[in-house]
Amino acid sequence: LAGALYEETVPLAQEVKDARLELECWRMAGWCWETQKEAERALALGQRAWEVGRALDAQTRATSTLPYVAEALVRLSHERRGPGAARAMEREIESVLGPDWRPETPAAGGA
Repeated sequence: LAGALYEETVPLAQEVKDARLELECWRMAGWCWETQKEAERALALGQRAWEVGRALDAQTRATSTLPYVAEALVRLSHERRGPGAARAMEREIESVLGPDWRPETPAAGGA
């Protein structure tokens, strides 16, 4: 499965000390598991990605996929833990990324 393969790439990113790549490995592993209806595992992997992303310096964080990690964490928190957990996650995200953290979505009809 793709989720397991992405998880296996984490040590490679850690070995080359590329935190942005490590974040992406965790993010994609979580996304893959979410598509396989493994929401609890996806949530745990998203949390790993979030912790890596929180530790990034502001400039690196700004060009990372951390907002997509955050979006998944809110969605999965709501699904697995309820609306209160999703609101708590949103507050934590805003404390790190600011109030306009949500990733931009492409306009309808394509780019």
